[in-house]
Amino acid sequence: MDVVIARLFGGLGNQLFQYAVGRAVAERNKCGLLLDTRETDEKGGHWKYALSHFNVNATIGDDSNLPPARSDTLRYYFWRYLSKNPEFIREKHLGFNENINQLSANTYLHGYFQSEKYFTDYAEVLHRELAIKTAPTKENERWLQQIDACNSVSLHVRRGDYAAAGSTYAVCDKNYYDRALEIIAEKTASEPEVFVFSDDPVWAKQNMRFGVKTHFSDHNESAKHYEDMRLISCCKHNIVANSTFSWWGSWLNRNPDKIVVAPKDWFGKQKMQNPDIAPESWIRL
Repeated sequence: MDVVIARLFGGLGNQLFQYAVGRAVAERNKCGLLLDTRETDEKGGHWKYALSHFNVNATIGDDSNLPPARSDTLRYYFWRYLSKNPEFIREKHLGFNENINQLSANTYLHGYFQSEKYFTDYAEVLHRELAIKTAPTKENERWLQQIDACNSVSLHVRRGDYAAAGSTYAVCDKNYYDRALEIIAEKTASEPEVFVFSDDPVWAKQNMRFGVKTHFSDHNESAKHYEDMRLISCCKHNIVANSTFSWWGSWLNRNPDKIVVAPKDWFGKQKMQNPDIAPESWIRL
């Protein structure tokens, strides 16, 4: 039976990219999609399987239909380097690789694949499958009503490990957010109302003030990250941090007139660049 296998690892945003590229390859080959969640199951915490609240259309694999696990050293190396059934495809660099879009079925995908160019042709399929099926809580329903009633702009502040010395990623500074907000205000000719989402809401409340009405999301615990992503996707416009979490919240925004601003420099280290991470319709600062 033909199938495409996508290996899931990392947080919610990374898992969504891995699902999206797997779905696109499966759609091109008219076959099923199988998810290898063994690494997310093993690590748990922030990296545990995160797609159960989404309307995904895939089967969770197990030892009966997945290649050998890396812990099964001999069988793993035999599969990966000798049998190649399914063929192991590992991402070789950060930018878009056209060869991925030419893959056949019976393929095992391992990588981040952070570009919509891998799945643009199946955007409508993914909007359906990545719709959040879990009903919002009463508090989130209240936020959704507020978001719908104004010129809402989501603003994501990612800190956590980004703020640590030597981090691969740089923290977006206040100047970036000020400029992004000015652009949206100018283009919409209407005063924005800002909805701030952050993994460090206390810091955000102390440092992110913009002279306009601002709301800070601190009511969703980490296990309900999908609630914040839904709120971001329902804002009329979006300001993205260099984070796959707000990337997906903004990509899932169905407003045809949305303005999305993303940072030009995604990584703190200049030798690491992905020129294809932001869709062409987004503004990069």
